[in-house]
Parts: sequence; structure tokens; C-alpha cells
Amino acid sequence: MPSSRSANPSRLRLIADTNIIVSALLTSGQIRTLLFSPRLRLFSPSYLKEELLEHRAEFCKKMGIKAGAYSKAVAAIISQIEIIPLEKYLPFEVEARSASPDADDWPFFAAVLFLGCPIWSNDKRMKNQNKAQVIDTAQLLEILKKAEVK
Repeated sequence: MPSSRSANPSRLRLIADTNIIVSALLTSGQIRTLLFSPRLRLFSPSYLKEELLEHRAEFCKKMGIKAGAYSKAVAAIISQIEIIPLEKYLPFEVEARSASPDADDWPFFAAVLFLGCPIWSNDKRMKNQNKAQVIDTAQLLEILKKAEVK
């Protein structure tokens, strides 16, 4: 868990969805830069690690790298995220499952219910519910831009 990053209370708190993490792994760009931004405090349910491990072969192939390099890349990105242990978000499973448009995404909705902050996701399906605010990267950039002006 990041320690110096979590010390600043004015940072924007977000639940980072798997598609955000995968985008940062696969391509260098705004999402990767944002993941390392000191202006954000990012969280993800422990389920994120399971997903990244489960799809390791597929991502290694897309990235053109070996498993060892993939593990290092994942570790670098995970170091920027506070992982929420299953026992913290599991009590919200039933409500999260009813809110989640995709059965596999319930841990992210449970994390929202546990922490009370929005999900950062570029998956349009995530917005097809009314239990959690979902912010895509374009919206996040706009929020950060407006905060600079203040």
C-alpha cells in the first residue's frame, strides 16, 4: 500500500476498475500517467489481482513480453493502488451484485459501497446502474483541470 501517497487528504479518491489497469499495462499514455499522479488516491478490491493473474497469458501476448516482465509491470502499477481486502468489501456483495451491470464487476461496486467514492472506468456498461458514480478518463481529466483553476 502506498504510504506517502495516502498522506495527502486533498487527493481525489477513486476505485480503479480493471480496464483502467489493463489500459495502463498495455499502452503508455494518459491513463498510465494518471495512475502515477500524486493528485489521485486509488483503490481497488483484491479481486483486481485475481483478474490480472487469471488473464496473464493473454496480456503477456498482447504486450509481447514474458511472464516475469508482466509481473514487474503489474507490481509497479499495483504499488500505486491501495488494495482493499476481501473481508472489507464482502459484506456489500449482495447489494453490489444487484447494482453491477456485469456479474464479474461486483467487487468494484462493493468497494464503492465500502469507501463511498466513485469508480474510474472506461467501460460504458458500468454506467448502466444507479448505485455508484462512474467517471471515465475524459471526465477525470476535466475534474483535475477544473481543480487546477480553483
